[in-house]
Amino acid sequence: MSDFLALLDVLNHELNGAEPSAAISGKADSISTGVAYSVAEVARMLREAGADGEAWQVDTSWLAVLAGDIDDVRQHVAEEEAARRR
Repeated sequence: MSDFLALLDVLNHELNGAEPSAAISGKADSISTGVAYSVAEVARMLREAGADGEAWQVDTSWLAVLAGDIDDVRQHVAEEEAARRR
């Protein structure tokens, strides 16, 4: 899971710039259907395997990439997990 989140973090910076939260322009207007399908399929497979927590991490990180305003995907997921536990 850690490697997959790291990959999404790299993708985030490729799509949204070096510091996505500060960028107004330079964000991706479109995402390859192959990438979108792959991420969705990983989440689906995790749910099917009963790994709902990990599927949630994939969904949360993917939505952060799509939003384009999160600088560190792994940190974002950790903060969201902490918020869920409160």
